[in-house]
Order: sequence, then C-alpha cells, then structure tokens
Amino acid sequence: MSNTEKATEFLQKFSEWIQDANLFSYIFKWISSNWIKGLYKLASGVEDILDQVFKVFSFLDNGTIGKIYTSMRVVSLTVLIIMIIVIAYKYILNERVDLKAGLFRAVLFVCLGVQLPGVITSSAEFAQKVYGETKNLDTTEKSTLSYSIVKENLADLQYASKNGFSRLNSETGTPKNNLSEQAFKMTDLTEVITSDKLSRMAENAQNKDEVSYLEYKTKTDEDGKITAEKIESGMFDFYKEGKFRFTYKTGTITLSLLTVSFAFVCSAFIIATSLIELLFAKLMFPVLSVSDIETDQRTKKILLDIGNSLLAIMLTGFSLSIFKLYFSFIGNLDVDFLPYLVLCIVGVRITIDGPNFFGKFLGLDIGLRSGWQAMVGTAVAAKAATSAVKGGVNAGSSIKEHAGNAVSRMRVNNGVHENNNDKSIQNRSTIPGNNGSSTKSIKEFAANMRQSFGMQDQQEPVTQTQGSKDRIDQRFQMIR
Repeated sequence: MSNTEKATEFLQKFSEWIQDANLFSYIFKWISSNWIKGLYKLASGVEDILDQVFKVFSFLDNGTIGKIYTSMRVVSLTVLIIMIIVIAYKYILNERVDLKAGLFRAVLFVCLGVQLPGVITSSAEFAQKVYGETKNLDTTEKSTLSYSIVKENLADLQYASKNGFSRLNSETGTPKNNLSEQAFKMTDLTEVITSDKLSRMAENAQNKDEVSYLEYKTKTDEDGKITAEKIESGMFDFYKEGKFRFTYKTGTITLSLLTVSFAFVCSAFIIATSLIELLFAKLMFPVLSVSDIETDQRTKKILLDIGNSLLAIMLTGFSLSIFKLYFSFIGNLDVDFLPYLVLCIVGVRITIDGPNFFGKFLGLDIGLRSGWQAMVGTAVAAKAATSAVKGGVNAGSSIKEHAGNAVSRMRVNNGVHENNNDKSIQNRSTIPGNNGSSTKSIKEFAANMRQSFGMQDQQEPVTQTQGSKDRIDQRFQMIR
C-alpha cells in the first residue's frame, strides 16, 4: 500500500478530529474559538455564583436583623401573656382547654425563640458543608464542570501524536489533550501545524509515519473516490496551509455549556429562596409560636419549613453531583445532535427537581423550591407589576377623559334640558280632562281607605252644599 493510500485511510479514520487549515477555515476557526471561550467563561462564572450565594448567609446574623428579632421577641412576650389570659378565661368558663399542655407549649416556644437564631446559623453552616462535600463527589480534580465538558470534546493533535492517534477514537474517558484549565484560558485554539512543524512533532511521536500523513489533505478525484494529496502553499502566499492543532465539537460544547449555565442558575435560585425562607421564619417564629400555644399547628408548619429549606440546600449539592456525572457520561456518547438535546433537557430536570425527588422519599415537600418555578415566578411578578402600573395609568387617563367629556356635554345641553323639563310640565298640566280624572281618582282612593279601616259605617251622611263643593274643588286644585 502506497503512502497516499495510507494517508487517505488515516485521514478518513480520524476525519472528525483532523481538520484542514486554510485562510477561510481560519476565519471560521477564530470565530468559533472565541465563541467557545466566551461560553466557557459564562458557564464557569455561573458555577461560581453558587459559592458566592452562600456568602449571603451571613445576612442571617446581621446586626439590624438581630435588632428586629429582639423586637419581635418583646412583642411575642406581650402576645404570650394575652394568650395565657385567654386560655385561663376559657378554663374558668369550663370550656375544653388543656391548660397543662398550653402552659408547656408556652415555656417550650419561649425557649425555642431564645435559641432559634443559633440553631438556624449552625444548621445553615452544616448545610453549606454538606453541599460543598456532595457537589464534588464525581471527581477529585479541582476543575469546573464547564471545563470538564470542554476538555472532553477538545483534541490536541500534538498530544495525540505523542501518545498515539488511536486515542482520538478510543473509549469514553480517554484523554485527548493534556491542557489544564488555566492553560486552556491562555491557549490559542487557532494554531496551525504546518510542514515545518511536523519535523519537530515527529521527533517525539509514537508513530512517525502517522505524523507524516498530516502533510496530506483529502480530495475527490475524477472517478468519485476519496484520495489524498500533499498540502501546497495555497492561493495566498502570506498564509501557509496545514492542519489545525486543536479541534473541538462546537455544537456539543455550545449546547452543554448553555445547559450547565441554566442548571446552575436554577440551583442558585433554590439556595437563595431557601435563605429568604429561613430569614422570614427566624423573624416571625417568636410571635407566631406564642400565639399558637393552644393548638401548635402553625409552629409545626414553621419548623417543618425551616427543615425543608435546610434540606433543600443539602440536596442541591447532591443533585449537582449527579448532574455532573450524568453530563460526563452523555458527553462521551456517540449520538446525534437532536438526541443529545433531549438528554441535556433530562439532565436539567435532575438539577431542578432533584431535591424534590429525594424529598419524596423522606416524606417532605421541597417541590415549591424549584429554581425554575422561582425564576418564572419572579419574571411573572415583574411583568404583572408592570402591567398593573400601566393599567392604572391608562385607567386614570380614561376616567379623566370621560369625566371631562361628560362635564362639557352637561354645560352645553343644560339650557336645553331645562326648557324641555318646563315644557313637559306644562304639557302635563294642560291635558284636557285631567282635572276631572284626578279628582275622581283621589275620591276613589279615599273611599277605599275608609272601607279598609272600617270608617265608612261610623261616618254620618253629610249634605254637600255648593260652598263646600267649591272649597273641595279648590283643595284638589291646590293638590294638583
């Protein structure tokens, strides 16, 4: 077999990791390398957010928060005295009240109120330590998950030539480069291996013949067959063609780093939400607990919420460890882009709902601390607030406009309304036959009233004279 045939077979076998370098491919390589490094910085920065979020836990011991908590304890003493008086009053009235249990709860809740800040602080520190230990269960290397993804999908031809090109298509977990995370940040991923550099590579290569095959590039001949030919200078004298030293899977790295960023943001929301819940539980516990010494239901709910918040923080670290292991596994699978996208979505579900999965086994409900729900809830609340403000402004403008139009119409038509009213009154008073009908109606009404109350039999017949008739007519006329 000739060198050309061997080179053709070699280049086809490792075509996924060996790329030709010319001027146009260099431009695309420069864009994609900066894109990959930018996504890496974003994802690694998001990973660091979680460690930064834990610094906010010192807010629980803030001096102002301590003063507020002291004030709440003073208020709780007042509420406690009132509740004891109420229970004693019910007991005196022979109502069903467990006086001993109520007094026992009062003493217990007062003790808890005094010791609660220290308990929450110690529990938060313990939860932070558990998180720190569990999030790195997958590896002993001190590198971020973001770089682990990049390193798994990045090949270095110079490293492969020294340790054998076969590792490029080897089993999962076989390293394709030896770059540290710090070295990756400083490395130029657009470096080109030209013919003059191949001689130096061959000196340390495991197989010098395989290095010599990098002098070739594949093309299609007139018979439609793939063949190899030596790389020449190219159409541009200022740019020497060759092979890119570093090759990577742009699509896989992009999708993976975006997924990792989203997953870690959700985890940060879980931890931050748990922190806020702990803060409010700490402040409201003294008052709510002593006001509930009769049934202690609200107190149980507060203590359960505190436990759920601390457990959510611990389980978030464990979920991230499972997430890292899962991503390390699927990153080495030989699957197409669409199935890989589905697997990434499943991995995000592990991080978002991981604490809830474990909480179910322990009989606890941690689903409300979903980072995705927290983010969506924040966005919806902001949108609702903006809509409410806009709606209030629009409603005020509409009311003002309609009120102005109504006043204007009333001013314009005021004289017309008055004239119409006067005319209608005059018309009603000048209707023919109206006097007789009104007099008759009033007489019938009076007769019916006398009949209803039994006054008709007691009245004596009265002889109506002409004068009395005139006076009656005048009275009816005045009534009209």
